[in-house]
Amino acid sequence: MPLQQQQQQQQQQQQQQQQQQPRKSEQQQRKQKQQRQQQQQPRPQHHKQQQQQQQQQQQQQQQQQQQQQSHLFLLQQGRRGSGTPLPPGGTWGHIPPFPQQQQQQQQQQQQLQQQQLLSNWPM
Repeated sequence: MPLQQQQQQQQQQQQQQQQQQPRKSEQQQRKQKQQRQQQQQPRPQHHKQQQQQQQQQQQQQQQQQQQQQSHLFLLQQGRRGSGTPLPPGGTWGHIPPFPQQQQQQQQQQQQLQQQQLLSNWPM
């Protein structure tokens, strides 16, 4: 079944994320476990699966926002600590950008494509 294949792909993506981000809160990990259990249940109606995919997407976006916030927080702390203002539109060279952000965006795009495929299916 093509539908089951898609679900397996999503599960793999989630597991990768858990490995990438060890500092994620327990609540989010619990959420992911619940979703994984939902996916293992026998096939529900198409509508329900579409909803599930949207939930996962929102979760990924939340994680991304958290990372960006912590990046900003680092910048602000650096500003407070060193006393030098941040140059307009610039960043300090010693703070590396998060390499995970790009990967997450790619995963989001994949899920968006999967969602479009699903929504084209006849009910």
